[in-house]
Order: sequence, then structure tokens, then C-alpha cells
Amino acid sequence: MEPEQVIQVVLYLRALVDYSPQQDPSIPCADAGMAFKRGDVLEIVDQTDALWWQAKKLPSTTSCAGLIPSTNLLRRKQREHWWSQPYQLHTCAQTYEEAFESGSPAKPSACSARCTAPAGSTAASPYEEVVRYQRWPQDPCRLVALMGASGAAGASGVGVNALRRRLIAEDPLLFQGAVPHTTRAPKAHEENGREYNFVTREVFNHMVNNNRFLEHGDYQGSRYGTSLQAVREVLNAGKICLVDTEPNAVQAVRSPELKAFVVLVKPPSSERLRETRRDALISTDHQGDRPFRDEDFQELEEASRRLESQYCQLLDRVLVSEELEASVAELQGIARRAQDEPQRPRASESHLPSELEVEEEDILSDGLPPVPHQALFSAPLGQSHPVGKVFVERNKRFQASERCDPKTPSDQTEDQVDQQALQPYWTTRDVALRVHGGFR
Repeated sequence: MEPEQVIQVVLYLRALVDYSPQQDPSIPCADAGMAFKRGDVLEIVDQTDALWWQAKKLPSTTSCAGLIPSTNLLRRKQREHWWSQPYQLHTCAQTYEEAFESGSPAKPSACSARCTAPAGSTAASPYEEVVRYQRWPQDPCRLVALMGASGAAGASGVGVNALRRRLIAEDPLLFQGAVPHTTRAPKAHEENGREYNFVTREVFNHMVNNNRFLEHGDYQGSRYGTSLQAVREVLNAGKICLVDTEPNAVQAVRSPELKAFVVLVKPPSSERLRETRRDALISTDHQGDRPFRDEDFQELEEASRRLESQYCQLLDRVLVSEELEASVAELQGIARRAQDEPQRPRASESHLPSELEVEEEDILSDGLPPVPHQALFSAPLGQSHPVGKVFVERNKRFQASERCDPKTPSDQTEDQVDQQALQPYWTTRDVALRVHGGFR
């Protein structure tokens, strides 16, 4: 009989959080741990242990792997850290709260059914699975999403829209923008389907309820949004779609279908901004276009720094916008290389452990001696360790109550010892099977 061939699936993950083994008191051996930062791509070598995986950081010049916490263990650490932090308002709520306090209209944002928690939030997974992707000539182009920071009161001076419009004007056969939807009435020179897709508020709300928009928001009493279908039409036409996206919509455009290449457009230093924007105008929500002020330069620089720090793990490239001509040429090269060079976008399906698996924080000890540190590593196949624990999962409690409780040697007879030998402690595997059996 020929030996069965074992096919090993290589798993690649992108880290969405920072981790340092030297600062983790729970790691079995800090010297064996591997530190990583947000955005690092990790090759998972072994994940048979429930708590600690073995991984290599790519690109890797060594064959040695290091210990990293598993998804469930790192989630627990995130929740413990989150619980000890002061409450911070979600960025979506901040947008409308700040607009209300300033008396300015709310800027169109990504607050929608697709809106996710900010990157790095404890609600999200600490890892995301990625795959090595090489686009074939017959495949649709990848979406290129541009993201830029805004200063106070929605002031935007980074030049994202100017870059996008200029690049489309220079090469309209290759680049095109998605036609947005709006509920406002068309102006005299506008044509439906060219500048905007003009729809009624009822149709727009129906599209919102059915998750048809990548992002949407309200501005001056009208609704605006970029639909997924509008992006598909550009990509299916064989063109590179350029969109100006809000930070909260980054996760939506990074879907396995669109495989968006995310570019952060940063302003130069405040000194350089004063030189290049001396005679330019800045667009604001409630004051229209006005000349730049000194505080605008500092606010844009600080807002861009915060944006890069918060979303760095989701960015594919950072472009510093100094001179318009040079920035357009650089963006054109970035967009072309994003179509041809191998990338690592999000995987269409994840091979990470299921949420139904019992997590370490769901195990309550009932007095048995603690498991030694070496048990944190993978045990040989076919073996499991006795436990006396209560498992709590999905608001249900399962207890290994049928096992025999140990007695002192003086209270046990030989018959009792023999009977106890026939009824050993429940193993981890036995209890786990009992837990999941309750859901069938």
C-alpha cells in the first residue's frame, strides 16, 4: 500500500496589531518569541497548539521560526487591554458630533452598514489571512483607493481629488473614476450617468439597506454614495478605477473581489506646505474655499500622522504630495505596478480557527493543579491532558460532573481504587466533544 500523501496548506497572515514577546509575561519563553508590527506578513509554520503558533516574518532570511500568540489568545489580550483603557468615541460618531458643535454640515463619510470599527479595534481580528496574488492579463484591474487626511472642520488640502482628476485626464483610456450616486437635483450642465447617477431618496435608501454602497453620507441635505456596481463597471471595462475613499471604508474596498490597492496621500512638512500652498485655496465645509492659514498646515500634518498611525497595517503605499506634476507621475507608476507586481491581498476565505472553538478565557478552573508551561506547546498526536474544568460557551455551561473526584489515600479501599481506574478523569478532547455535542 502506498503511503498517503500529505498536502500541507501554507497559511499567510497580515498582522493588524503590534506584538512584543519581551513585554508578554504569559509567553513560555520570551527568547523564543517573535516580535512583529502592524502590516507585517507572517508565514505560519505550525498552528497545532491552541495558544502559541510558530511563524516566520516575510521576507525571511532564516529558516528559524518564532513563537507568536494564536488568534484566540491575542484576542483575549486585546480585550484585557481594551477594558483597562478609557472610553473613546467611534470615529463615525466623532464626525457628526464635531460637525454639530461647530455648526457645520456633516461631511460625506463611510458611516453605513458597511462601516467597521477603526483599524486596530479590539472588535476586529488581530490577523487577517492573505494570499499571494498575481493578476493575469485577462483578469479585471485592481481598484486603486486614495485616502487623505482632513484638518479641522473638514478642511482638505492634501490634494487627493486633484491627483485623481489629473491622472484620469492625462490617460482616460486607462484610468476612470466610479460615477457616484446622489439624491440632489441635477444642474443644468450635468447629465445622468456622467457626473452622477441621480436617484430618488427612496431608491438611495433601498440601496443602503441592501449594502450596495462602499461608502455613503449626507451633505447639505442630500445623500451621496459610491456604489459597488459603479466600481465593477469600470473594472469590467478593462480600466483602473480610482476612488477617493474615507478611512472607515478602507475595509470595504479591501474585499477579496476588489483587492483594492490602498494609497495614503500625505502632505509634506508644514514648512514645505507653506511654500507650495502659499497662493492656493483650501476647501472647508462651512467656509467654502479660502486661503491657507498657519494653523491649517499644522492641523493637516498632525491629522495625516494620526491617519497613517491608525491605518498603517492596511496601507499598500504612502505618497507624499509635494508638487502636483511629480505626484501625478508617481501615482501613475504606483497604479500600474499594482496591476503587474505580485501582491498579498485579503484571502477570499479564511483558514483561521473557527469562532466556535473553546477559548482559554472561557475555561474556569475548579482547583486542579495548573498545567505546566511545557503543556502550552503541541502535545503528541493521540494524547490529551486530564482537566477538571467548567467550559462556558455561548451562554451555556457544561461541567464534567460525571468524573470521579479524587479522595485521600486513607479513605480509599482497593476496590474503590480499581473502580476509579475504570472511570478516569475526562480529557480535554472528551469535554470539547461534550461541549460541541450540545449544539447538534
